[in-house]
Amino acid sequence: MILIIIFAVALLMFGFYLYDSMFKSRHDVDPTEFIEAISEEKVKCISKNVDNNKNGLYEYRPKSNKEIVIHAVKKFGKTDSDVIEQYFKYYFEKWSDEYKDKFVIKQGYKECEIYPEETSQWLLSYSVYAEIHNYQELIEYTDAIIRFLQFSDNSLAGMDMYLIYNNTKIYPYNKYPTSNEEIKQSAIIQYNNITKNDNANTEITE
Repeated sequence: MILIIIFAVALLMFGFYLYDSMFKSRHDVDPTEFIEAISEEKVKCISKNVDNNKNGLYEYRPKSNKEIVIHAVKKFGKTDSDVIEQYFKYYFEKWSDEYKDKFVIKQGYKECEIYPEETSQWLLSYSVYAEIHNYQELIEYTDAIIRFLQFSDNSLAGMDMYLIYNNTKIYPYNKYPTSNEEIKQSAIIQYNNITKNDNANTEITE
């Protein structure tokens, strides 16, 4: 009877171990593949601080651009990185435009639930915004954002670049690839919604 119980417990433990291993393998996300899928570029791992399960901190560099350094963190099925932020920062710093200095840069570090202590200063947080006061400025700054997108070859889906009107954010780009006309219309619609709510201005269409 005792042997049967021992065998049953051993079988149960083996089954749990097998399931746990299969689950982790199935849901494990390779940080290299994760970054390459977002950037659509091949990257090279230049440093890492990981454990036996390959969980930890990674550092990458795109093979096509040695000026960009991307940080990533991995813990079994969870992976996070600052790939979008690093590309955004690189292109914005390289961009030359008469409106560039009118934008405000907010730079810091992203909060990360994976290894929160180790990653407190690891993943870049990068956003750019400009405060506008009227419709004319809306169009001018939206055109500037369009010029920046053209400079970056429209490769920054997910970048945090926006306008502020009456303490409300306007995302002309809306974080998805789209045409210049759609970007302008998106900005106008958001602007009109704000003015309607404030009962301050008459709706403007174009």
